[in-house]
Amino acid sequence: MEQYLLSTFMVRKDDQCRKSINNNRLANCASFAVGTGRPSIIAEAYLDQCSSILNIFDATIQDGIVVAEIHLYSILLKILKASRPMPMSGKPKELVQWHEKWGHLLGMVILI
Repeated sequence: MEQYLLSTFMVRKDDQCRKSINNNRLANCASFAVGTGRPSIIAEAYLDQCSSILNIFDATIQDGIVVAEIHLYSILLKILKASRPMPMSGKPKELVQWHEKWGHLLGMVILI
């Protein structure tokens, strides 16, 4: 029984590590696409899966911040791709919705 629990823990930690690395890679690619104005090479399915790391018990605040970053970049990419004019007053509704969902992470201090 003890061996089973240990192996289950190791699989979960390994899975969490893989998801964390993948999310950081996605954030990097999305950041590059937004910063350069080039089209994103990230498949939509990967963007949909990035939040799954938050379902892991040991997910960190940093994991949440990276997921929030990915969602912000994907919103910005959609806005850039649509080529619609930005509103002169106020913010695009997508950014307001993002801030309502993820804004609490902006004020957090991460101690390493």
